[in-house]
Amino acid sequence: MCRLSIVYCCRLRVKLWTSTSRAGSLWALAAAPRLSTPSSASVSSWKRRSCQTSSVSPRLSRPNRCLIAQHKLTLTSLDESPVIDVTIDGADEVDLQLNCIKGGGGCQLQEKVVAFAAKKFVIVADYRKESKKLGEHWTQGVPVEVVPMAYVPLMRYLEEKFGGKPVLRMGKCKAGPVVTDNGNFVLDVNFGEIDDPKTLCDSLKLVPGVVEVGLFCSMAEKAFFGQTNGSVTTRVAPKSAQ
Repeated sequence: MCRLSIVYCCRLRVKLWTSTSRAGSLWALAAAPRLSTPSSASVSSWKRRSCQTSSVSPRLSRPNRCLIAQHKLTLTSLDESPVIDVTIDGADEVDLQLNCIKGGGGCQLQEKVVAFAAKKFVIVADYRKESKKLGEHWTQGVPVEVVPMAYVPLMRYLEEKFGGKPVLRMGKCKAGPVVTDNGNFVLDVNFGEIDDPKTLCDSLKLVPGVVEVGLFCSMAEKAFFGQTNGSVTTRVAPKSAQ
């Protein structure tokens, strides 16, 4: 059985080869009406071919669970399927080593857990997300998920000790801060261009009150970028970075 986690769709056609004994190849065709963010992507645009049996394990957000059920795809969980063959997700920005910033939709913790559980983690994004360094084009900051009671002292600490510029993410359709599915707040911290994402991520996660950081380092194997002319460019992670 090939367990596929689809958490992002883009105007791309991607051929993914899996090494499982029962599934030789998997075609994933994404035909979303526009290049979009993960939160507005439609699971219905994905077509699966050449796969004997497949399960779809989405990230655990409520909107994705509803989409999976609506389109009669198989909904599973990490309890039932702790190992995922392929996770396909988007990114806010991707550097040359395929380190990426994720969490624009506030699901950085769950997305990282799903990516960690996958044998292969693949990024699908548009040309605007390609960068030499993280923070080069993405100016909305790195999402840092924090315990609500700690957000005020953490904002001061992140600015004083890390030189970041934190902003508490606020809800757009309701008053008050954004609350993640895990009941936490999100600080969007602008660190400028990030020379060493892994060191920054590791250091941030040592701070009491920080739950997760939207820096995905040495996790992605490949990245596919849709270009304005309809073509797709592929970037492969350096072996030393995996």
